[in-house]
Amino acid sequence: MAVQKVIVGLGNPGARYAKTRHNVGFMVADALAASWGVRWERASRLEAMTAEMVEGDVRCLLVKPQTFMNLSGNTLGKLVRTSSVEPSSILTVCDDIHLDVGQVRFRPEGSAGGHNGLRSIIESLGTSAFPRVRIGVGEPPVPDVQADYVLSAFAREEAGAVSDAIDRAAECCRMWLQGEESRAMTVFNQRKGKKGHE
Repeated sequence: MAVQKVIVGLGNPGARYAKTRHNVGFMVADALAASWGVRWERASRLEAMTAEMVEGDVRCLLVKPQTFMNLSGNTLGKLVRTSSVEPSSILTVCDDIHLDVGQVRFRPEGSAGGHNGLRSIIESLGTSAFPRVRIGVGEPPVPDVQADYVLSAFAREEAGAVSDAIDRAAECCRMWLQGEESRAMTVFNQRKGKKGHE
């Protein structure tokens, strides 16, 4: 059975970034891999770590690009060019500074919203019509420290909210795998994020 759907967790490779706000996408991908009992393998041609699993009657490929965040589209572009997977079958999981820490949102498509990883993917795929799960990491204290902020670790008091968000985002991914997009939107999109950014 060929891969039918892809879940991509965005982040930066390396231990120094593992616990940073920008890496919540990797954290969700790792949580899914652990829950399914699959192991990560290096896919050099995609510049990524990948793991393959089957949920119900759907074969899914988990992907963690190893290109660093701003070049995430390189991996997805190669994947689409070398497989039968369409952009609409690729779910991207990423951080969002416009949502409070711990909030989770699902969207079937949308803009980059200022996220460099999403911008890279949109440029590589030539479309923004792919689903995404966004996880709130909170706003930086002042706008001009955004780069440093997303590369910082979560505060100790945020740990509980982050852990819960990772579990809920993984649940959202499973709903999407089973074709339950409408349910995912109902469950996860009820509260407004900061500045009404949806």
